[in-house]
Amino acid sequence: MTDQMKISIIVPVYNVERYIEECLKSVMEQNFGGALECIVVDDCGSDSSMAVVERLTGAYTGPIEFRIISHDRNRGLSAARNSGIRAASGDYVSFLDSDDRLLPGAIAAMAVVAEKFSGVDIVQGDMWLKNPTRFMDFLCVSPVLFPEYSDDRAWCSRSLLTEIPMTACGKLIRREFITGNDLYFCEGLLHEDDMWRVCAARQVRSVAFCFTPVYFYRNDNADSIIHRKDKTLSFVSRLKIIGNMVDGFGQSDYRGECRYLFDALQFAGKAQVWECIGDKALAGAELRRLDRMARKSRLPGLFRFMIRYMTLPVRIGDSMFVRPFYLSFINRSFNKLMAEG
Repeated sequence: MTDQMKISIIVPVYNVERYIEECLKSVMEQNFGGALECIVVDDCGSDSSMAVVERLTGAYTGPIEFRIISHDRNRGLSAARNSGIRAASGDYVSFLDSDDRLLPGAIAAMAVVAEKFSGVDIVQGDMWLKNPTRFMDFLCVSPVLFPEYSDDRAWCSRSLLTEIPMTACGKLIRREFITGNDLYFCEGLLHEDDMWRVCAARQVRSVAFCFTPVYFYRNDNADSIIHRKDKTLSFVSRLKIIGNMVDGFGQSDYRGECRYLFDALQFAGKAQVWECIGDKALAGAELRRLDRMARKSRLPGLFRFMIRYMTLPVRIGDSMFVRPFYLSFINRSFNKLMAEG
C-alpha cells in the first residue's frame, strides 16, 4: 500500500529567491497518502532564498515533514544532493531542483507505479517544459516509446544510457539502489546527471514508467550554470564523463555504451563547442588525458579514432576538406559496429 511507503524529496537551494516559494508550495500541495519528508539543503547562496524557505516551512502545518540541512560553504549541486541522500529515510528519493516544481499529484502517481512493481529501482515520470523545443523532447516519456515496466537488465541499461531522460529529477529512485551501489553524485562536476546515469546503467535491474506528467522543468532560468558563456568547465566535465565510460567500458549493455559514446563524442568534437572554451590549455590537457586513457582501453577502434580526431587543431579537424570525410567514415563505421554487435 502506498500509505506504507515513505518518500524523501531532496531540494538543494542556492540563489533561487525568485523561484523557491513556487517550488516549495508545489511540495506542500502534494496529496500523497504515505509518509513524505522534504529535505531542503542550504548550499550557502548570497540571496534571501533561505529566508523564504524558513518563512514557508515555519508557517506550514500539514503532514509533510520539512527538514533543513546547512552546508558550511557553497559546495555545488552534487554535494547538496549527496547531503540530502545521506539524511533521507524514505524508501524512495525524488530530486527537485529549486527553480522547478512538482506537478499536482506527482508523488502519488509515481508511488502507485512503485507499489505496483515492488522493489523497482527507478520510476521515471513524464515531464513538462517551460519552453518546449525539439531539442528537449528527450525529457518526455510516452507509452508509445516505453513499456510500463521492464526487468530486462540489458534493456534497462541501454535505455538509461540512450533514451530515458538523463535528469535525476522527475524520478523516484529506490534509496538502497543509490546507497548500496555507491551511486552518489560526482562533486565538482557539471552535467552531474549525465555522470550519474552512466554509473547507474551498470547497476540498474529494473525500471518502471509513470506516464502522468509529474515535473515542471524550467529551462529559461538565465542564472542557471548551464547558461554560462565560458564552457570550459562544461567541456572538461563532459570529457570526464566520457572517460568514466571509457574506463568501465563493457560493464553495462554493449550497444547502449556504443550509442552513448558515439553521440557524446560527436557533440564534444564540434568546433562550435571548442570556440566557447575560455581556458583552452585546461581543456586540451583533459582531452590528451582522455586520449591516453582510450589507447589503453578495450574500446572499439572507432571510438579511439574519434577521440584522437578531437585532439587535432580545429582549423584541421573542422576544415571543409577533412570533416565531411570524417563524418562519412565514422557514420559508416558506427553502423557496421552496431550491426556486428
